Amino acid sequence: MKTIFICNAGTHWTDEIIRKLKFQGVSDPSPQLTAPLWVDFYQQRQIALDKISQYPTDHRRVLLTHLPLHSIQYSTKAKYIFVSRDGRDVFLSLARHYANISPARYEYINSNPNRIGDPFPTWDEQGYTIPSFFDDWINKGWNSEYRAEQTDGYPMWSFFDVVKSYWDFNHLENVLFVNYIDLISDLDGSIRRMAKFLEIPIQEDNFADLVQSLTFEGMKAAKNLQQEITSKDIFKEGVTILNKGRTENWKTELTEAQLARYDEVLQVKLSSECIRWLVGGVSSLG
Repeated sequence: MKTIFICNAGTHWTDEIIRKLKFQGVSDPSPQLTAPLWVDFYQQRQIALDKISQYPTDHRRVLLTHLPLHSIQYSTKAKYIFVSRDGRDVFLSLARHYANISPARYEYINSNPNRIGDPFPTWDEQGYTIPSFFDDWINKGWNSEYRAEQTDGYPMWSFFDVVKSYWDFNHLENVLFVNYIDLISDLDGSIRRMAKFLEIPIQEDNFADLVQSLTFEGMKAAKNLQQEITSKDIFKEGVTILNKGRTENWKTELTEAQLARYDEVLQVKLSSECIRWLVGGVSSLG
């Protein structure tokens, strides 16, 4: 299976893990060419199609997306890694990113001649604070005929609907679920689990160093080229794509009423098993 999709929240960390597994003990022969490709926007898909045609025949393509499963072409010949975490942590990460999107990135999104719906509003135009953004995110869907069924996630996509779109197919052998909690608490075991899923042999002699390089501290210290390019293209100067992972800052950033509303939507949208996995990771499933 030559194509690997990394989906939802935590795509950059997971991509770095896969990159290190693919090139254990050797340098990436062509980092610009083998860099992961986003397929969420029309412009990104065109770039991805152009680059894929240039890939070495033995190279496994890595495609990143925040799209639900039904919005990308499912194939039994591809492998899908769905990485996520507690939705409250996802929201705070999203808020941090949204508040720091550069003017150039807004222009890139809104100038797309194939854009569907209204222009993407800026954080400043909305006058958002974290609590006011949460109220829209949890109670309001994108106002578009193409997303009329979404009741939350404004001004982007519904976190809950995306999670459900993959969880409904968690029985498939080519779909793997990875949780931030597991990456943080057992990075060694999580990397081994991904390597087994992708059928990549582990070189034990260098594995301890590989694991250390994939901690948040290790990745920040290495100043990964792809992360720097991504941050420069999307965010204001000085803002990076990597933050802290699971922080639970929502306990102080959001009110009790807002947290209760989150729980209400969570219970309606997702199964109890899926909720246990989101909050507690693989070990919570028994």
